[in-house]
Amino acid sequence: MKSLFKSKSSRSLPGLKIISRLLVCVVWAAAGLTSVTQACGPDFPNRYLDAPEGRILASPEAVFANEVERIASCGATKKSQSGRVIGQDERVDVETAYRLGREAAARTERCEGVSDDARREAREEAVKWFGLTRALVEAGAKDEPNLARESIGWEAFAELHTGNFIQAITLYLRHHREGDDTAINSLRFVMRRLFRDETWRKQGLGEKLAQDVASRQVWTAWLIAQGSGGSGWDDTEHMERVAAAARIWAELLNKTGVCDVPEADRFAWVAYQGGNFVLAREWVRFAPADSGVAEWLRGKLALRAGDLAGGERHLRAAAGSSELAVQRPVILGELGRVFLAKNCGVRALEAWMSGGHWEDAAYVAERVLSLGELRAYVDRAAQEGAPENGEEMRGRLRHLLARRLMRANRDDDTVDYFSEELRVVAREYAADVRMGFDLKETDAVRAAAFWRAAKIARERGMELLGTELEPDWAIWGGSFETGAAAKAREELAASPGGTFATTKEELERVMEHAVPEQRFHYRYRAAQLAWWAAGLMPNDAEETAAILSEAGGWLKNRDPQAAKAFYQALAIRCGRTELGRRAAERRWFADETKAANP
Repeated sequence: MKSLFKSKSSRSLPGLKIISRLLVCVVWAAAGLTSVTQACGPDFPNRYLDAPEGRILASPEAVFANEVERIASCGATKKSQSGRVIGQDERVDVETAYRLGREAAARTERCEGVSDDARREAREEAVKWFGLTRALVEAGAKDEPNLARESIGWEAFAELHTGNFIQAITLYLRHHREGDDTAINSLRFVMRRLFRDETWRKQGLGEKLAQDVASRQVWTAWLIAQGSGGSGWDDTEHMERVAAAARIWAELLNKTGVCDVPEADRFAWVAYQGGNFVLAREWVRFAPADSGVAEWLRGKLALRAGDLAGGERHLRAAAGSSELAVQRPVILGELGRVFLAKNCGVRALEAWMSGGHWEDAAYVAERVLSLGELRAYVDRAAQEGAPENGEEMRGRLRHLLARRLMRANRDDDTVDYFSEELRVVAREYAADVRMGFDLKETDAVRAAAFWRAAKIARERGMELLGTELEPDWAIWGGSFETGAAAKAREELAASPGGTFATTKEELERVMEHAVPEQRFHYRYRAAQLAWWAAGLMPNDAEETAAILSEAGGWLKNRDPQAAKAFYQALAIRCGRTELGRRAAERRWFADETKAANP
């Protein structure tokens, strides 16, 4: 199979953790399925698509529930026989019939000493009593506890425990349609039973599932949903099994000749999940004209073929489909990738903001767009109420812009983009820096201003100056240091090209909009401001020594070499002070000290 990216990397878009911090990528070889690779980040377990040749991703639970709801709304499932059973006592009421059915259903479970024949007889008895329960209600008997509806679930239970999977699926689907909240979990349980030990492939059950409409739809929906991810931190083995089952199921559906049906788009979906892209492409042709799933698959197949324009067109249509509400964030994530590949940075930012993919949006906002482009988008978004997912994303982007402007010393343009509380701090910082450089002021005034600014930069630097991604990682509050997006994109540019390879223009923009190299770079800025303050103060003054000692302490643990200049100045310039003498004796800084305002 030709690689879309022509790269050996397991990540098609390094550094862009589409979407969120969980990377998932499936690589398909010509002979079949290879392994699934993934990495986790601080906000696990969000799971989204990272590679268009990979699985279609969204929450498994949400996808399955959404699909079952769609199936249930398409038409009535066939009802099990109900009616008065000949020979039954006419005096049996609803509660008694239901109770007798429950007792019989309980005997269908496997237990020691109970034969299969006895369990099958119990199943027949349960079906008889539950049918009578519903018949009595249909005839007008009162049913305030809604036992008629409950009987459907218990009848399905009896069918399941005697191996009648198709009838159990039909009944549980009916149970769901009639409003029982537990039916969806019952269907999940049936699907897991089928999947476990490959039960669905034994004794011709797969062919029977394919021929029965309800069973075919629900089993297809479950495989589609399981393509979203497993249930643990390391679900590689589970996902490989799901993909293999999807591939086999797709091939079985093809053999049974049920392609030209309304759910052809779902067959295409499961074929795609299984890595059978040729079959997926064929089934998409039979899909309903208004199918959002088909549009999504057409977009992904177009991207696999290197057709960015076609991929964009179909993904846009899919993103507007009401049936893909659960998957819409993923589709917008893919659209952002397309826009970035087309050097449309603002549109990539817009797509990722609308999809809620903050880390990807931050990469574009911090490294790809110019300050003018970013500011124009932020101002427009504020006026239009974009992105669609609300104020939180807009607020994060405004804060990113404010810090970027502050790092560029554009403090006159910066303040309004900070939050109300930070505006006060930003104004104080900017005013103190300006005063420190004001040659009309006395040295004492300037030194005091520089020192105030230094302390603000040290204490509030992440909020005022920190980068959202590398090197400061404000996105994680500075607590985590993950892969550098810009570096990864640069490395990818050196690899052979592909549909989503780093473009020359993107790389040039990343270089143009460079960020500081040091981790927690604002601490170095704070130390520099403190150095300037000390430079305006007299030698052998306790205040000067205190500033040099405290500012050096900001760097000494993380970067002793950078702190060395402060130690030397403390020992040489302030050798007659207590701090200076102690530093000279220790040949390093004394204990922690806090300098007062000079």
